[in-house]
Amino acid sequence: MLKQLWDTISHIGIIASDSAIEKRRIILLNRIYIAIIACGGLFLFTELIESFTHPEAFRYFTLTLVLSLISIAILTLYLNRYRFFILPKFLFFFLFPTSMTLLPIFMGILDDYDIFWIQFTPLIFSTVMHIIIDRHKEKPLYVLILVYNLFLLFSFELFLSLNPSPTIAPFTAIMFKDYWSYKIGQLIIWIMVNIAFFYQIQLAEKYEKDLSTNNVALQNSSLTIQQKNEEIMQQNEEIMQGYEEIMMQREFVNEKNKVLEAKNRQINHSLNAALLIQQAILPYTEKLNKLLNEYFILYRPKDVVSGDFYWLNTQANATIVVAADCTGHGVSGAFMTLIGNTLLDKIVRVWNITSPAEILTKLHEEIRIVLKQDYNKNNNGMDITILNVQISHIEAQSYQLQFAGAKTDLYYADARKEPMKIEKIKGTRKAIGGAQNEALQFENHTLHLARRSCVYIGSDGLADQNDIKRKKFGENKLIEILNTNLQKEMHIQKEILIQSLEQHMEDVPQRDDILWIGFRLP
Repeated sequence: MLKQLWDTISHIGIIASDSAIEKRRIILLNRIYIAIIACGGLFLFTELIESFTHPEAFRYFTLTLVLSLISIAILTLYLNRYRFFILPKFLFFFLFPTSMTLLPIFMGILDDYDIFWIQFTPLIFSTVMHIIIDRHKEKPLYVLILVYNLFLLFSFELFLSLNPSPTIAPFTAIMFKDYWSYKIGQLIIWIMVNIAFFYQIQLAEKYEKDLSTNNVALQNSSLTIQQKNEEIMQQNEEIMQGYEEIMMQREFVNEKNKVLEAKNRQINHSLNAALLIQQAILPYTEKLNKLLNEYFILYRPKDVVSGDFYWLNTQANATIVVAADCTGHGVSGAFMTLIGNTLLDKIVRVWNITSPAEILTKLHEEIRIVLKQDYNKNNNGMDITILNVQISHIEAQSYQLQFAGAKTDLYYADARKEPMKIEKIKGTRKAIGGAQNEALQFENHTLHLARRSCVYIGSDGLADQNDIKRKKFGENKLIEILNTNLQKEMHIQKEILIQSLEQHMEDVPQRDDILWIGFRLP
């Protein structure tokens, strides 16, 4: 019954003459307002409960705002029934981004962790706009939404300065310190993301139109072939004629397949552009060479963009090294890597937290807050390894290495031991984000390693890769390869790993993102 109601409301305003693309736009617009009504109703219910349990905390303004939001959503669904779509689109792309960006500022409810992501709210609405607005039929609205959301993005600090808050003053100072560089970076991100969405939607529309044309042509071709077959059975003279026409139709289909292949290449080109964006957040080569010296990074996304990422920085005379495996892969996993990278910058570089266990604890809390997991109950997160490497003040000519892992392990070989061999320290069996055992705390492990010792971290994608017989590469084989080649240079170790992986997965597709990092202490 709920599914039937969901489908009925989702299809409000659709008529038979609408194209498939138009139908999808209307359904998406209806479902957005259904979601607004549902979320508003849930929030209203919690507010009413709070009014009975804590009357002193009850806010009439919030109640009025939520009721207004629900009323507007119901009104827009009613207007959609009569195909008056302009007002729902106008409200969603102008009223909502304005409210979400400016109300927290002028109501004084902006927290320090909100200031880094709330200013990107207009970016989200401008990208959704490509899916809902028909740029051919609604060009003025299309352009106006882009310009207005870009204005909100650029004027965030201006509105922030009109209602300053002491709790976010340090973060505001950081944002204003190098204002134009900061804004140019935001503009570049805004342009690249919107271009990626624009071309993705454009390619999808062209693909659908071509596919529809091809289906009609193929149906006509099939009818022609049937008619020719009947003629073949009537007289031998028409057999050759029918055969020639069949060959012509086959050539036609082959030509259309070539067109579809070209469209597929264009889509892959867009994904490669998205890959460039993701690679831009990864540590650059000069930084890796400076901080890790001798190292290798085996980084192989499964679907162009990856759900694995690595992060590197120095703080308080310590080098922080991170390898993370986010939930999912492809586009969904890539979005999680952007969130994880941003939060690590905030925790380590802004809050100056360098203890691996404390970083994991704070990252877990921030992921749950940013993804609103107490409300939407999603379990997205990541498995992650964090290392703190610095010169040891206890043992001369050695390094102190502090490790904490969230469902990940550390592998190392101490140069003082003869023969050198791989040893393993297990991380805490608790992931970052989602519903976890909160009684289980992340634990630091401290090692003192001699110079020329080897350290290895990474995701489970390498060990979990199967062969044609569905046998995994396995941790034991990985350790065996590393033990055999510990004395070789890091780039040679990487080549040996790649060769072993290629031999193992011959004729088998990659099943997950792969990330494996190794470095030798100088």
